[in-house]
Amino acid sequence: MSGEDRTPTRSVEVPDELFRGVLAPYRKACTYLQKAWIDFYGPPGAEDCAVGGDVVARGEFSIPESFYIDDTGHFNAVEFNLCYNQLAYVYLAFCADQRLIPPMSRVDLAYYKRQQLPGILITKFSSSFHSHMHAARFWGEISLPKVVEKDRLWLLDTHVRYWDEGRGRSDGDVLLAFLK
Repeated sequence: MSGEDRTPTRSVEVPDELFRGVLAPYRKACTYLQKAWIDFYGPPGAEDCAVGGDVVARGEFSIPESFYIDDTGHFNAVEFNLCYNQLAYVYLAFCADQRLIPPMSRVDLAYYKRQQLPGILITKFSSSFHSHMHAARFWGEISLPKVVEKDRLWLLDTHVRYWDEGRGRSDGDVLLAFLK
């Protein structure tokens, strides 16, 4: 089962060095993202741009054991947020490296890495759980419908969704502030 109905025109696995570097701040027991891909949905030959949803990050996750509570038997809100953070960090790092967010064209990978922890803030977060999801193995994706430049920051309007091999499904919208 897939979280997305459309088929990408191309897909690339996030390079291991970038992937590991971005997730390095996480403790091993809390690193739930196992692999990530960047899917491109624009027509072949078109300029790649993450804004508008044509460049999407997709990830494979595994939460073998909760770090803070006895096993609840399902994917929960805390895990939703941690998985979002990990996939968003990888997605934004890849986009910075490839300059896929035109309003943020001066943000390169080095700048992104300096800002990753202190300069990216969740300002609004909503999540919906549509059906019971198994946390042992599932997938997620994040897209960037809109970016707004405002004073000393960029506001990144993101959408995320998760699904498992069965009928498990959840999604959400997260507004990020990326400090300039």
